[in-house]
Amino acid sequence: MATEIFIFGIARSGTNLIARLLDAHSKIGVTLDPFLPILNNWLQDTALQSENIEVQSQYGHPGPIPDYYFNPAGRLMRELLEVEASQTTIPCDKKQMLVDLLVQRTALETPETAARLHGIEENTYSRFIQEVLKSLRHVHGNNISCVGIKEVWTVEFIPVLARLFPKSKFIVVQRDPRAIISSLLKMGEIDDTQLAHTVSYARQWRKNFTLSEEYSNRKNLSGRLVKIYYENVTQTPQSFCREMSNWLELEYENSMLDISKSGWAGNSSFGDMNGVSTRSQNQWRSELDADSLAMVEYICAAEMRLENYNLIGDGTLTQSAMRHIMWADQNPGSWRGDSDDTYGFLAWEELRQRLINAPMNIELDLIERLFLSKETYRTFQSAN
Repeated sequence: MATEIFIFGIARSGTNLIARLLDAHSKIGVTLDPFLPILNNWLQDTALQSENIEVQSQYGHPGPIPDYYFNPAGRLMRELLEVEASQTTIPCDKKQMLVDLLVQRTALETPETAARLHGIEENTYSRFIQEVLKSLRHVHGNNISCVGIKEVWTVEFIPVLARLFPKSKFIVVQRDPRAIISSLLKMGEIDDTQLAHTVSYARQWRKNFTLSEEYSNRKNLSGRLVKIYYENVTQTPQSFCREMSNWLELEYENSMLDISKSGWAGNSSFGDMNGVSTRSQNQWRSELDADSLAMVEYICAAEMRLENYNLIGDGTLTQSAMRHIMWADQNPGSWRGDSDDTYGFLAWEELRQRLINAPMNIELDLIERLFLSKETYRTFQSAN
């Protein structure tokens, strides 16, 4: 039986690179980005099938994957994903739609794989996901030892997936958020349909950090979850590939480094890359404007310090940061994940900043609305 691998991160963080390095191994098959609409609908239907009216109201409707910050129902929604989601049923009127979306997204990268997914029909989301992974094992053949999925925005699904697939392993990709926002803005210049709300991106980066830290400390995920850094991978790709091979109990193969043989020229906003390159690693230093830089550091400063990403500014709400926040409010691009209430959001952010700089004992509900995790808040307390 092949081991399931799930690769998570946020868009523009290097998840495609990680997936392709692993997929280049003869014993690993990774499918890129097939699950986002399925996971999104899974979350929404879990909310709708709950008995909590506030959860239904906040999360039981179409929209981007949430970041859960400042929402009084956020913690309960994540708890439902962990405890109840394995029983969430697929509404009859969604069954064919989900298959169609799965096939369409898979076909963007691997049309030959997508052709094998048309016949999936299950009553629950958990069985649907299990059946997709079973089909992917058949696609890759009996020689495969690991079958993987790469997806963005959805790190909160790690706990339920860990129970559905008891031997599965998880990779969470992290990257300097300034580089991510720089890449997003550059991509928006090339194709304005690719632009998204930059503040929402920064909040998703925080979520990715906080939840991956929380999950990595759980006993049932010990040895099963690793966080990897884009910067380290691009600097020493061979070391990364050797470490991953060892973690997956496979022999290292030099072919893992030859990701350009398939014709892939990278997914950078700053032009084609020849194999693994450090070229875009610090591109943000010359490309990211001062206002955008100030916004990212305002939203992400505390977590960036814990990740040893050195700040340029002081991470406070400067006029420069405020200008970008207001610009982003007027230019949200194709999606935004906040409440559209910029001034309300700023009030919550300022409270968060004050409690980071002057920690105090506060109610658990408020901690989880501001920081998602009491462990993260305790870490901030220790740092001060």
